[in-house]
Amino acid sequence: MKKRIALLLAAALVFCACGAKATGTRDGVAHAAEETGGLLSAPKDGETQTITVASASFNTFELEQYINRFNGSQNLVHAELKQYSEPTQLLADFAAGDAPDVLDLHGAGIPLNGVNFVDMMPFLEADTGIALTDFSGNIIPSLKTDGKLLALTDGFSITTVTGRTKDVGMQSGWKMADVEQLSLEKSGDHFVFPPHLTAGEMMLWFCYVSMGQMIDWNAGRCHFDTPAFTEMLEFCADLPRSYDASAGGMSEWSEKVLLVVETVANPARLEAIRENYGTEAYTFIGFPNADANNGAYFDSTNNLLLAIPARSQKTAAAWAFVRGMLEADWQSRVAERWELPMIRSALDAMFDDYVISGEGILSDADKERFYRLLEETTIFIHDDDRIREIIMEEATAFLSGQRSAREAAELVQNRVTIYLQEQYQR
Repeated sequence: MKKRIALLLAAALVFCACGAKATGTRDGVAHAAEETGGLLSAPKDGETQTITVASASFNTFELEQYINRFNGSQNLVHAELKQYSEPTQLLADFAAGDAPDVLDLHGAGIPLNGVNFVDMMPFLEADTGIALTDFSGNIIPSLKTDGKLLALTDGFSITTVTGRTKDVGMQSGWKMADVEQLSLEKSGDHFVFPPHLTAGEMMLWFCYVSMGQMIDWNAGRCHFDTPAFTEMLEFCADLPRSYDASAGGMSEWSEKVLLVVETVANPARLEAIRENYGTEAYTFIGFPNADANNGAYFDSTNNLLLAIPARSQKTAAAWAFVRGMLEADWQSRVAERWELPMIRSALDAMFDDYVISGEGILSDADKERFYRLLEETTIFIHDDDRIREIIMEEATAFLSGQRSAREAAELVQNRVTIYLQEQYQR
């Protein structure tokens, strides 16, 4: 009960902080049109609209809940879910011109470019109900592709790597050579990463982060033919191909484990990390990378990730639908499902509630460490199924001895370059 009351109070605070206006009945769409300074046209008085929201994801529970919430606040606009059991049919409909008004990008497999989708940045910049400074950290800049805001999410998590400060220092943004040096310094019975991470499993993680590190989504170019990617491959080659039974079920928090992959999505996880390290200080060191970033990445796997297809004829209604994810009540729901809200005031309320409700204890140092991680994270993982397949195909061939690391890297570079040129209109 105490948590429920606190969440309701937090929702009220978020609503006021965002300067949000009521969006009931037709006002939801009219307001969206008015606030874009004439960029969008609202439906005429008495005109009803039905917008189609398509998804090829196997899990549409949250999307359905959001659709119900939206429909409950509108009289003249109605959203209907069109669920595809196979993304191939969605791709076929999209190519044939039968695009939905809003698309759930999870599992869609449609290239996120300015040809396929509407740039929502002008709408957001013109919106008088919310300012760009209201958002958490660098999440909005990180979502841009080719300089355009083609997708918007309702929440996020941050994936990074932690290590004991005594082992890794206090600064993030290290390189693979630093990992190798750490391995040499702690040679013997230490493990760089937990022993349950086999070569293939570690490569899956590197595949994930390389889509943030090795691809410049704004420029539409990739950089897999660099020493950084080759070093990733070679690092994985030194790991066991199957679980190392000699570790005897060793905990990933053992003193013998130097680095741990972590996904931070809520204050409870932050507290758990601290408790797992006990009295020892730890650092969000991040994944090793070749660029000047902290090696941490925004992710929206467990959140709504929506885009407006360029062929939609109902852009005002579609924007009202997408923008509604930023309203106080839905941002409060994001916090309730233990994901990090997009709106900073909702995020702050989430952390404050965690302490006030008595559910957990976070020190000022815990919060300071998290907010520093948030502010220093700049890259959103634009997960692309086909690119992931290409990377893993060539990485697997390397790990099985079919080709060298350099050959695998060059093949990934060539294949992904062609894919970007074909699919992203480069």
